[in-house]
Amino acid sequence: MTGFRAAFDTEVIPLLAALAGKEREPRYAILAHRQLRLFVDRLWESQQKSNQE
Repeated sequence: MTGFRAAFDTEVIPLLAALAGKEREPRYAILAHRQLRLFVDRLWESQQKSNQE
């Protein structure tokens, strides 16, 4: 994929942990959800661009 970089080890996995963690404050889950949504949006956009090429 053009414009996509692997991010699972340092970016996505901590976000998933924050979403699943019940000991953290709710605001961390909200922030993690937003960041994960941004990541998915960028991944989708990158995939769409590579399909057009």
